[in-house]
Amino acid sequence: MNTKKEIIDKIYHLIWEDQTSTVFDKEWEVAPKVNDVIDKICRCEVKNILTDTKIRGWILDFLYEEKTVKIPRAKQLMVDIDENSRTITLDNVDDLPTSWYLEIEWNIISYGWIDDDGVLIKVAWINWYHPMKSEVHFAYIMPSKVLKPADIYDNSTQTILRFVDFREYKGYGKCYTLKPNNGRKFAIFYNIENPVTISYSKRLEEMEADTDECWLPDKYWERIVAYLVAWWELIDTSEWEKGKQLLQIWYAELEDMYSFYATPNKRFRKKIRVRSMTTGYMWDRDDLVPLRSN
Repeated sequence: MNTKKEIIDKIYHLIWEDQTSTVFDKEWEVAPKVNDVIDKICRCEVKNILTDTKIRGWILDFLYEEKTVKIPRAKQLMVDIDENSRTITLDNVDDLPTSWYLEIEWNIISYGWIDDDGVLIKVAWINWYHPMKSEVHFAYIMPSKVLKPADIYDNSTQTILRFVDFREYKGYGKCYTLKPNNGRKFAIFYNIENPVTISYSKRLEEMEADTDECWLPDKYWERIVAYLVAWWELIDTSEWEKGKQLLQIWYAELEDMYSFYATPNKRFRKKIRVRSMTTGYMWDRDDLVPLRSN
């Protein structure tokens, strides 16, 4: 691993400037851009401005992590609740953690304990009225270090769980959604009670002190980050030709890193509805190209 100081030293070497420069201010200009560049690389959100194309990347191996979670069966609300409620009564609390999060009609709700009578107490985040008999679903709060959720696998069937928009109807089949709430992201599960494995890309911690380390592998901190930051600084001072030369080097190194470390995005076969010419019944077919209809 290499430190923030080493990256900044490399940047000033590339732009042929001293670190006391007032044009390329170290603390206000260069250091913040170092963290910004690393974040964009990890998010795979880098655009080649020379060709106006996005540099493709997917799940970077050195950022990939997994978490297996047991999903409790959906519950049913046994007493009406509203914004003033501080307790929740369910038909059962089987497999629920002692303090966690639930979802009722898009509303994510937190609770702090389950008392001896099986009632959820220390309840917060109820933002409207929910009637008795409403369905209650398990909501998993994603770790704060999650940069980007990837896939969620149903461990019982060893298949990828279907994702739906949180505003869509979830009444058919096993599925999950992702919903932001109170500055965090939650995975909410429908029609499933099996263990699932959540895969995601983790966030790299920002470098603050000079001795903080950059976690990009294989000296890509030097071959990519330093070049892009140097280019930004040169463009800001109208040195376009020199910045363009640095960009070409940097883009080539980034594509090299993505090709080596990035797991490609899986192409899923599209399900097509087909009508039998003999029976007239409809059936499902997987195909990459839609069938032409007469």
